[in-house]
Amino acid sequence: MKETHRFALSFSAGKDSFLALKKMVGDGHVPACLVTSLLPVGRSHMHGLRTSILEQYAVSLGIPILFDITKSKFDRTMALETARKAKELYRADASCTGDISLSGPRDFNLSIARELGLKGFYPLFGMDEETYEKELIGSGFTVMIKSLSTSLELDELVGEQLDEKAMGLLARKGVRFTDDTTDIHGPPAFTVFQDRIEILSKGLLPPKQTMDGFFAGESVPVNEKLARIILQLHISEQTGRGVPAIVDVYGKDAFRFSENNIKVTIPFDRLEMEIDAPVRGENAPVSSMSTPVREENTPVTTSVRGKNTLVTLADGDITIQDKEGSAPGSRKAQIEEKILTYCVEPRGILDIAKWLGYKEKKTVRKYLAPLLEQGRIAMTVPDKPNSRLQKYITIH
Repeated sequence: MKETHRFALSFSAGKDSFLALKKMVGDGHVPACLVTSLLPVGRSHMHGLRTSILEQYAVSLGIPILFDITKSKFDRTMALETARKAKELYRADASCTGDISLSGPRDFNLSIARELGLKGFYPLFGMDEETYEKELIGSGFTVMIKSLSTSLELDELVGEQLDEKAMGLLARKGVRFTDDTTDIHGPPAFTVFQDRIEILSKGLLPPKQTMDGFFAGESVPVNEKLARIILQLHISEQTGRGVPAIVDVYGKDAFRFSENNIKVTIPFDRLEMEIDAPVRGENAPVSSMSTPVREENTPVTTSVRGKNTLVTLADGDITIQDKEGSAPGSRKAQIEEKILTYCVEPRGILDIAKWLGYKEKKTVRKYLAPLLEQGRIAMTVPDKPNSRLQKYITIH
C-alpha cells in the first residue's frame, strides 16, 4: 500500500503552486495547510497579493492557511516557527513546494523539513519543458496572463488565458516556463547596499535596438504610442538621456547584460550623504560624512540629499519624504528607536502613546507610518489596519 502524507504546501497562488497541489492530491496525499510568506507591509513575497485575497483562495480550496511575516523569503527562524505550527496545529508530516529548477529554495525548504522530521516533496522539480506544458494545459486550471515584459512585444496576450497557443507564442520568444530564474513580467528591482544601488531590469533590449544605439541614447520604444503619451504628459522629460548620463559618470561597465536581464550598478562614492535632521531650503549647507562601514553586501538604510527632498533608500524600497527626515540623532529618529525598542513584543497604539508620553493616537501614527513603509515594524492584523485588535511589532 502506498504511503500517504498530510502536507503543508508553500503557496504563492501562482500556477506552479496549484500544479504542485494537484499532483500531490493525485498521488493520494492530503493537504494539511497552505503556507505563505508575507512582506512586513502585508503582501505576499511572490506576487504581492493581499492577505484578504490569499484567504479567499484558502476558503475556496477548503484548506487552512498560515502566514509568516518576514523581510526575506529565507528567514530560517520564521520558517521553522511556521513549519512547527503546521505540524502541531494541522498534523502536517510533510512539506511541498512548486520549485522547478532552482535548487537553492528547494534545499532551504528541505533543511527546514528535515530539522522538524517532515518529509519533503518537490513534484515539479526537474520537469522538462514539454512535460510541464502538457501538465499545465491538462490540469483543468484557467491561468490568466496578468502582465508581460514589453520587450516580448506580445501585449495582446495580457488579460488572456495562458493556453496552448499563448504558450507557443511565448516559447518562440524564448520564454521557458520551467526556468525559475526567468521573470517575464516583473518590474525593475532596486536593491540598496552600503556602497551602491543595483537596478535589475527584467528582459532584454528591444529587438530593433543595437548595443551601440543603446549606449548612444537612441530611443527605440517597444510601445511608441505609450512613449508619446508619457512625453506629452511630462512624466518623462526627454527620451534617450538616461543611459548616456550614466555612462558619462560611471562608464559602460555600470551595465551588465545577461541572458534574461540587464543590471545597472550605481556606486555611492559620488553621492552627498545627508546626516542632518529635517530637509532645509534649496541653498542651505549640507553636512557630509561617510556612513559606518558594514559587511560589503549588507543592504542598509541611507539618506541622499536631493533638491528639496530627502530620499530614503531602505532595504530596496524607496521612500520620499518632503518635509521631515529621520537623520541619525534627530528627534524623529530617537522616537522611532524608542518605538522599535518598546514593540519587540506586540503593542497597541494607545500603549505606545502612553509609553511615549502622548495623549493622542494621531501623533503616534505620524511616527508609525514611515516605520511601516520601511518594513521596520509590522501590523499583527495587516489586512485590517483599523482593527480594534491591531498591534505593532518590531521586525528584526
